[in-house]
Amino acid sequence: MKFTLNYLMIKRLGELIGLEFNDISPMNEIAPDTEELINGLPADILSEIDEILKTQGITDGELKPKKPISAFIKALFAPERCLRAELKEESGSSDVYFIPFDGAWLMMNAKHGELTAAGPVSYEIAKRYIKAALSSSLESGVLSVQYRDEKCKRSVTVTNAEEGYAFFGSMFDKVKKNERVYIHSFAKTEENKKHIAKMLTGEIGFELPENEKEQQEKPSAKRVVRGICIALLVNICAAVIVAVLKAVL
Repeated sequence: MKFTLNYLMIKRLGELIGLEFNDISPMNEIAPDTEELINGLPADILSEIDEILKTQGITDGELKPKKPISAFIKALFAPERCLRAELKEESGSSDVYFIPFDGAWLMMNAKHGELTAAGPVSYEIAKRYIKAALSSSLESGVLSVQYRDEKCKRSVTVTNAEEGYAFFGSMFDKVKKNERVYIHSFAKTEENKKHIAKMLTGEIGFELPENEKEQQEKPSAKRVVRGICIALLVNICAAVIVAVLKAVL
């Protein structure tokens, strides 16, 4: 199964079904972008969208979304879990989501006001994608991975800094209403790369391997971490600026 819907279609389909998105949904990022699109379009754009939906067979004559699309929109607006991987590089950026759907997972690529869904895929495919994105980010980019469910929101940003692999993670417990932050500079080794990948995919928690725990105890560790934070912010800003310039030009 593979199909593409633009953001305006998704918004309209959600309205027709009477849905509101939860705090796990990819709509938390898509909805603001959709509103920006609407602000720059004619006022009667929604009526045109209705006609397009009927013409493409997405809705019936009474503007009711057909079952397959209706099931997808419901899964998109109210998933129980969501995994997001956003990769920013000089060559461009990608924003990919994974949500549960019909006993498996859907992989969705959000780009240029459109959402392309493909599936079903296994969660193992999601983990492979994140590991591949990590390899790219540790060459010349910034990777942000976010996992959301009913109990927690886990966010990680990682990049290749001069001092090491810069890692910034946060874990927000929705039940206890508290947040823990993790910042570390990993030595540039294959072992550490694999360890970071396991943290990104949720195979292990935010923890250091034994070799990094020893380094953490050294007096210079705090200075390195401070430098890593600065490098991480610089890399993120640079990647965003490059992506914006490419979009404009």
